[in-house]
Amino acid sequence: MKIRKLLSIMMVTFLLPFSILPISAADWQNPFVDVPSGQWFYEAVRFANINKLFVGVSNNRFAPDETMTRAMFVRALKNLNDRLGFNIPTETGSKGEDNYGKDVFDDNTPFTDVPLDEWYSDAVKWAYDRGIVAGYTSTEFGVDGYVSREEMCAFLYRFASKAGIELEPIREMNFNDMNRVSSWAQTPVKTMANAGVVGGVGGNRFAPTDTATRAEVAQIMKTFCAALQRANVDTGDIKFQ
Repeated sequence: MKIRKLLSIMMVTFLLPFSILPISAADWQNPFVDVPSGQWFYEAVRFANINKLFVGVSNNRFAPDETMTRAMFVRALKNLNDRLGFNIPTETGSKGEDNYGKDVFDDNTPFTDVPLDEWYSDAVKWAYDRGIVAGYTSTEFGVDGYVSREEMCAFLYRFASKAGIELEPIREMNFNDMNRVSSWAQTPVKTMANAGVVGGVGGNRFAPTDTATRAEVAQIMKTFCAALQRANVDTGDIKFQ
């Protein structure tokens, strides 16, 4: 857990909300010594970096093999939402409260591990208030927990659904281990796989509880934005080339 918390601190600089416009992909000067042009993730890292979804762990390191936490993923998703300019409405109950009786219009969440002033706080609140994410329990979000492959699919599926977007299938994937996918993630996994957002890990397996690296998340963000374009969604200032 100490290692995860140290990693979270290191990630503050690359996951904070951005305040500048993305640079042109053609003008991108690769600052990362660990992202050589011959690697499979080069274009994905370039996409994430030029669009300010997330950047490096330092000025010259991207750390492509580091594992993504739930807090980091939600931060990147909030950054993507801001780049796209989506205005997803807040979900409220009949009394303006969420399922745990918490007023969704204040600055808090019901999660004791999400204080008001951390780099991920506003992102978790944004996603939670809109029904995009849930916690491990009613009081723990699991900010330092590693995001699983099925969780990523669920978060992206809910994000698209809450924005009123239906992704178009471009293939039909039938993974051998779909029986291992949680019930709440069955439709998200099938939707994201069929839309070309995610693929398998080999042997026609999805591996729902496996984690994802920063390079893999960069690739997923890129393929997700491509799927939005195929669904005729205006992706605004997002740069692909």
